[in-house]
Amino acid sequence: MPATSAPANGACYSYPISPTATKLLEQRHKCLRNTETPPIPGKLRPSTLTLRAKPLWDSAPPPTLPATPAVIMEVADEGHTITAEEFQAEHWTPVLYKAYASRPASSQKPLPYPNATFEAADANARNAAHDAAAATGSGTTPARLPPATKETRITVKRSKQLPPLPPNAIRVIVRPRGELRLRDIPTPRLTKAVQAELQITLPDDFCLRIHPTSNTFTAVTTHSSTAEVLKTLTSLTIGDHTYPCVAYVAAPPGATRGVISNAFYDETPTQLYQDLVIRNPEYAILAARRMGKTHSILITFDANEVPHSIKYMGAIHRCTPYRGSPDACTNCRQPGHRYDVCPNPKSNLCPRCGTQHLPQEPPCTPKCILCEDSHLTGTGSCKGRNLHQPRKQIKQPETQQQEPHASFLTATPTLQDALAKSREEAAAAKAEAQAARAEAAALREHIAKLEAQYSCHKLSKPTYPRSNCITASSSQSTHSPYHSQPHLTPSKRKKPKAAEGQDSPIPAVAHDSHPGAAAVPIIDSHDGNSKP
Repeated sequence: MPATSAPANGACYSYPISPTATKLLEQRHKCLRNTETPPIPGKLRPSTLTLRAKPLWDSAPPPTLPATPAVIMEVADEGHTITAEEFQAEHWTPVLYKAYASRPASSQKPLPYPNATFEAADANARNAAHDAAAATGSGTTPARLPPATKETRITVKRSKQLPPLPPNAIRVIVRPRGELRLRDIPTPRLTKAVQAELQITLPDDFCLRIHPTSNTFTAVTTHSSTAEVLKTLTSLTIGDHTYPCVAYVAAPPGATRGVISNAFYDETPTQLYQDLVIRNPEYAILAARRMGKTHSILITFDANEVPHSIKYMGAIHRCTPYRGSPDACTNCRQPGHRYDVCPNPKSNLCPRCGTQHLPQEPPCTPKCILCEDSHLTGTGSCKGRNLHQPRKQIKQPETQQQEPHASFLTATPTLQDALAKSREEAAAAKAEAQAARAEAAALREHIAKLEAQYSCHKLSKPTYPRSNCITASSSQSTHSPYHSQPHLTPSKRKKPKAAEGQDSPIPAVAHDSHPGAAAVPIIDSHDGNSKP
């Protein structure tokens, strides 16, 4: 399409516009024309547009619209004149997108060392230029770079969220052995195998859940008798094979575990547990055991927090929360399960480094299963220690009021006896407290009565007549009910001095302090004669 006349600073071109664009331009032109904005000196009015429309169609033009401005678009291009075909070409790109298109897709950040021409990922090539320049004596020696940092990539395989277990139920965990892969066995078949091995009829509330990552399963029931039988499970028969297994009662969901160090000596498990229960009556201790062959003791508490200190065998030990190491198998070198429940065949790999070799001195360099670093698996400095922790189960609301954690206590006879004993002691203490409260109430009532009687006696005090002579029988003498000094005891009254020639200081005459008092004769009990 030929270009039209252009102004001095550029070129002007006209090209056809669609009807939709024409209507939009008309509406905008009307809106700007109806505005009452006054003209600004030196600038165009808002109604003055750079778009002057005049439709140019190849075919017959459509009917003329009223008050239609000329549809001619002026395009200014500084520098040189272009045609309409060049303007409508597809290779035109907006400036904003052109800036992003000019940037490479994966642009690497420039190195802080501009003179380095070697690859930064190779530790040996990083300092090759420096060593070569130093050997030849070149004046432009690049700076020697620090060694490359080793990147540790840890791939974490998260297990899916397991279905929740019924609340307030006894949980028995079974760990099968002998290369049994539980994820390949249907749950109903495993339930029938458990029932056939124990030869019992499972209750209606019995349920079973398989943990595919740890290769264990949990049996749940609310009957303590069924839990006692499940705890005796020692083998499972699946098809033609019999696999050994170990079953134990799990701690309640709300229990916490603490560790005391350098405490165990040579006590039996029963002595260990009983000593902790007797010396720490303020804490509810559910279980306690020795940690392997160490001198540390693992204690399970029925509380949300671990106590600060624990008494054991006459000593006070600091109790710290237990942080179990993540499960890692030294047989297949995979996290998630342990060596005893590994479903893979025995590989005879070294548990420290993961290679096959004979025992050697000094020991081989360890290699962690979790992060593949040079340390033992699951130690405190391991980077992947917290990445392989199992997910916490969602706490279910309690639907009925039951005895707290009866599942864990009824399955262990020693703990059941301790619970019964603690209940008896609590009942006795409660009865003693009630008796003490009743006795205190009776004592307060008696004191109130005495205070009332004393106040009445003080307000109405009787007067007694005094006699000049008091007769006494031959066996004993009678004294006046009121003395001259009632506030003094007989031992504190002043005693008269003994007369000359008498050994006894006992006076022969009783004195009185008020004036006009007569002497009271004392009658001898032997001869009945009175002495003045």
